[in-house]
Amino acid sequence: MINIEFIQKHTLYKHIWIMKKTILPLAATILLSLSSYGQVVNVTDVNFKNFLLNNVSINTNGDMEIQESEALAYTGYMECSNIGISNMNGIEAFVNMTGLNCSDNQLSSLNVSANTALTQLRCYNNQLTSLDITNNTALIGMSCAVNQITSLDVSQNTLLESLACSQNELTTIDVSNNTALEWLWCGTNEMTSIDVSQNVALTNFYCGGNEITSLDLSNNAELVSVYCFDNQLTELDVTNNTLLIDLLCSQNSIVSINASFCSLLGTLDCSSNALTELDLANGNNVNMESILADGNPDLTCIQVDNVAYSTANWLIWDFSFPTDSQFSENCGFLATEDQGKILELEIYPMPINNHLTVQVSEDVDYHILSVDGKSVQSGYLIAGANQLQLNNLSKGSYILQLTKSNRLISLEKILKM
Repeated sequence: MINIEFIQKHTLYKHIWIMKKTILPLAATILLSLSSYGQVVNVTDVNFKNFLLNNVSINTNGDMEIQESEALAYTGYMECSNIGISNMNGIEAFVNMTGLNCSDNQLSSLNVSANTALTQLRCYNNQLTSLDITNNTALIGMSCAVNQITSLDVSQNTLLESLACSQNELTTIDVSNNTALEWLWCGTNEMTSIDVSQNVALTNFYCGGNEITSLDLSNNAELVSVYCFDNQLTELDVTNNTLLIDLLCSQNSIVSINASFCSLLGTLDCSSNALTELDLANGNNVNMESILADGNPDLTCIQVDNVAYSTANWLIWDFSFPTDSQFSENCGFLATEDQGKILELEIYPMPINNHLTVQVSEDVDYHILSVDGKSVQSGYLIAGANQLQLNNLSKGSYILQLTKSNRLISLEKILKM
């Protein structure tokens, strides 16, 4: 006898089993697909999308889209320069990315406000007219050179160590909050002034090709290179910049340059100015590699360490001076209040053990410099005999600099035994 109830139950169980095996997985697949579609990053530029898809560190699942989860997981440096990108829609999804180089493309805008983990940003040689980096407070290095940017706010980027914003349309830039800045390249803009007094860590400073009328470098004792050519400077004081190696200040209207404190100076271009005074007696003339001082018709005397050496070694193709100028070890370059005064100086014993007596005829400042130009001891000498304790100095050669009103009075070599 056929059990109708058994057949009905069996048929029901079979339908349930078929649903579990076919319909439910299919539904799950559809839901997963819809969910994945909702998480896809919207990248509208074909070249940018192709770059992302072909980067296995970003497109980790190898499909034809970039999921938000993939963008979120990326913590590396994105190098997508020079591949014809015209917009970077979708970059906002890479919130944990630490570096971006999208230079040499065709970008007219760039929004990195969501990329708060960025420590390095390179977007030079595009068509940007503005750039907002106020949210990118982790930035250490940034270059937006060769664009058409008219203003740049770096007040929030207090960790910046290098900033390159040359060849834009900036009329000013405030770097007073960027006290960690070591490299500043802001040349070929439209600036009439720049204040670097707070940037005491600055080592390389390029501001050439602007319209700057004055430049105060007195607080920048760490400067190694200064490029301030092609501006409207009438004076330039580098007496506090004793570590300078390269100084390019041509095409200005500078009247006087005192490089006697720059005992490491190797390259100087002060051509095409209005120089009447040029003091190169810095104790390092034998190591200077290039000097250009032509285009200064009123410069008749150039103060040097040794006339014979300069005559024999500097009158060659990579050293250029005005036709009517001559070398001298004493051109009489003194401040107005010191005109006619000659410092009477006596130092002993020589060589030195633990103390040095310096006898001077007037009050002066002194610095003892190491051979690499760093001040190892400094102070003030009063008229008469002054005894300097030097027991803290190692054996070797040093330079005693005597100055008054930031003008060099004397430069003497001393030897510590």
